[in-house]
Amino acid sequence: VREDRAGWVTVKWPSGQEYNYRGPPFQDVTPVPRPSSSSSGADHQLRVGSRVTAPSGSDPRIRHMRVKFADGMSKQCGQTCTVVKVDETSAQIKGDDGRCWWWDLEVFAASERRFCHKGCSLARFTVQRAGCDVCKASLPRGSDALRCIDHDYVICKYCRGEPTKPVSGTKVIRGPTWKWQDQDGSKGTEGTVVGDHS
Repeated sequence: VREDRAGWVTVKWPSGQEYNYRGPPFQDVTPVPRPSSSSSGADHQLRVGSRVTAPSGSDPRIRHMRVKFADGMSKQCGQTCTVVKVDETSAQIKGDDGRCWWWDLEVFAASERRFCHKGCSLARFTVQRAGCDVCKASLPRGSDALRCIDHDYVICKYCRGEPTKPVSGTKVIRGPTWKWQDQDGSKGTEGTVVGDHS
């Protein structure tokens, strides 16, 4: 039985089993890349002292953050705030009311430019063998990521605010928001998208 869920995709795994997975803003499965090029502009910077726009209160990912969403954070949603601290996986921002809250890096919009947790610029690179230092997901060979060579820091597209929804026929592996145990057989197993519930 296929459950029709808007924004979800159906993946067929090598075992022959088919399951539905969430699309953006979540990323339960990650496309195995095909050669392409992409660029994204950024007008804000996620580094200490910069002004950024806090994540939207309507983004369902904020309720699933590692830093845990607190009721007081809703006052910051969508507001322009100042970055106070940045670590490998999150940023602390201060609102005009003087309150500071930690937010997972991946819930910020793509327009908020990412940097290494030490403040260094990140360069685009094609993954050969790496994992994301923010979400800890393994990255498929050939995928697009950002990297600080000096601090061996890697950030995937999802964690820089660019979740992607794979289209029918795309090969996929577990993504950053995977929560489905071993439905795919095991970590690193490739499946094929066979349904798109747009």
